[in-house]
Amino acid sequence: MRRDSGLPTLSTFFRFLPIGVRRFVLKQGWLGAYIDRHEASATDSSTRPRRSLLTYCCGCCGVFVLIIMILVNLSQQPGAQDPKSRTIGARVYQFYRGGAMPMWLMIGINEFGQSRRYTSFLEVKGGSAVSQARMEAEAYYESQFPLFMEAASKWTITRSMATVAKFAPQPKVATWYGMVKARAKAYADNKKKHPTWDDYRIEKDKCDMYEFMAANGLPCGKWTGIWRSDKGYPDPAQAIDAANAALDADKTAAKSELLVVKMCHCSMGHYDTSWVVPGIQGFKAQKTRDRITGFYKLKPTDRTRSWGPIFDPLTQSIPPGLMVQYPFSGKLEPAELKIEVIWGRAYLALVDTSGYAFGKCKNEGALILRDGSIVSYDSAWAAQPEPCSEWFVSEGHMKYAWALAEGFAKAAMIDAVRVDIFIWPGHPERAVINECSLSSGAMYKWHFHLLAQLWAEGHKRQEYAVYDSEVPMQKIANGKGWYAKEFAKCKRDILHPDLYKQYCA
Repeated sequence: MRRDSGLPTLSTFFRFLPIGVRRFVLKQGWLGAYIDRHEASATDSSTRPRRSLLTYCCGCCGVFVLIIMILVNLSQQPGAQDPKSRTIGARVYQFYRGGAMPMWLMIGINEFGQSRRYTSFLEVKGGSAVSQARMEAEAYYESQFPLFMEAASKWTITRSMATVAKFAPQPKVATWYGMVKARAKAYADNKKKHPTWDDYRIEKDKCDMYEFMAANGLPCGKWTGIWRSDKGYPDPAQAIDAANAALDADKTAAKSELLVVKMCHCSMGHYDTSWVVPGIQGFKAQKTRDRITGFYKLKPTDRTRSWGPIFDPLTQSIPPGLMVQYPFSGKLEPAELKIEVIWGRAYLALVDTSGYAFGKCKNEGALILRDGSIVSYDSAWAAQPEPCSEWFVSEGHMKYAWALAEGFAKAAMIDAVRVDIFIWPGHPERAVINECSLSSGAMYKWHFHLLAQLWAEGHKRQEYAVYDSEVPMQKIANGKGWYAKEFAKCKRDILHPDLYKQYCA
């Protein structure tokens, strides 16, 4: 008979978890029952199995995966992303956002949280309600698939975007993060072979992004000035002094109770390089000056994503810069839609109210689909109605928002992009583009892999045309009347009256 190795059991590891985590685990009926059974077998010498080193190693790996599952699940609990919350989920999320976790662990949590292994686990854990949510998402995908493939066959992308096909996984196994990583590899490879190919700056350089939108007549936030280190302001003090002088001479800024400060060279949300200050005096405050000075010297890293180590050298090559904007909605919190556009066609919009949105709705995370339906997913990814967000559809905002997002993609000639739209409740025509993202980390849940499949399928078929030009994407300039006249075709129902009057009347 083999001797018992005396190595630790799963339940032994379980005892070392924080008490809050243990309570959460035990609340999950099937998981708690498993731990209890394991504990019983471990203490009963007559039934305790013999263990080898291999069993021990497998157990350690199992415990590690279990911990990752728990952390992912906790961070997706309702209210976990509320900075004022003191729940276990909120503490885990704040611990993660604060950068206290090792980089490899944060990347692992993000990667695992949208993987097919995790979604399979959710179905086992959540039962029929979760499976039904998955099937409804897949049914929507099937209804949209032919429309997107038709759009892809008629689409034109820049030469740098076409190189993504070389790195894209097969559609059946594509994940969202896998496709973003493929894009990062393509950009890095392009930069190595062709140093002037810097199309990634359309998002990674916020100032390039805004100049691109202005050059193509895309409605976007207005700004008082941009000051860059490579265009006369190598020192942050020079940029700040120039901004102060411009603001003193700006009558609009003088009347504005708030101003928005943005750093050009950092697009990662965890750095908070876009913030609001109380008018000109707030901008001139010493703490604002110190913050700008610190960010001017920053070499940003996307420490939470698997594509970070690939994208980081590209992002760090962007010269620092400063931009000052007027707020979209004054002192009121704006409502925002994050719209994913693939092959020139919008697939869904994620509601990101960033607050109460004019007192309209404080819920966020719901998805608005092209057919006008709205779905929200709980932490278990089960679908639930979201009446709080219905005003986006009922007030007629979506036709303006879809058009703006697709117009951005058309101007950029891009395969896939997230376009964020600011919405003013009661006034659909006031919609403007806030920014875009080439590497979205938004929570699409059951739509993660479906979006990836559409993106990968287009690259697999390669039916699109390729625009071969020396002009990088962010420098494309079709003219300030392009969006109204060429893209929107002067349709009144998707244009602001002032834009129509200026270019179409």
